[in-house]
Amino acid sequence: MKNFSNYFNLILDCLPIQHSLTEYTSLLCKKGALIVLGVVSQPCEINIMSLLGGYKRIEGSQVGSTQNLRELINFCAEKNITPETVLITSDQIDETYNKLTSKNNEIIRYVIDIKSSLK
Repeated sequence: MKNFSNYFNLILDCLPIQHSLTEYTSLLCKKGALIVLGVVSQPCEINIMSLLGGYKRIEGSQVGSTQNLRELINFCAEKNITPETVLITSDQIDETYNKLTSKNNEIIRYVIDIKSSLK
């Protein structure tokens, strides 16, 4: 993760659980944005000092309600619709990006495992 300090312009955070936002703000470059998608029922931790000096910002967007999400999950379960995901670590970002920007004929969701990347 240290290799990606001050690296990203934008991070989309869609974790539906309480977590620290400070780890992610350190990855943002100057004027970078961390966008929190969805609703977390408990407050998330943030060290304000991680935002200062770099004009970094945190924004949020409530995407649907819990009821809408439940209906969508139930529909997918009934129809056996499941995403194909590949869990990657931060050292695989460049390789994955190159794969996605070249002929990407696979329908796969790549998920970066931040916790494993911090080790």
